[in-house]
Amino acid sequence: MEFKIVYGNHGKDPFHVMDTLLLIKLSLEALGHKADLEELMTPGKTNILMECFSYDFIEALKEVHETPGTEFIIVATEF
Repeated sequence: MEFKIVYGNHGKDPFHVMDTLLLIKLSLEALGHKADLEELMTPGKTNILMECFSYDFIEALKEVHETPGTEFIIVATEF
């Protein structure tokens, strides 16, 4: 399976979440999946997003979701 791990919703300095995103990427690859780090969501793919959604990002998420085959996995780190 192919996954897109999205970091663009974390602003101009997403490096504070890179340790978690790299752990997800390497874990998926160890299981035989393809996983890419992407700044933007990819229509038609399974996008993995870590929380931190602005209103603009939610609107972009809705727009991308209109493309058939687009799926989302949301990683919540706080509750």
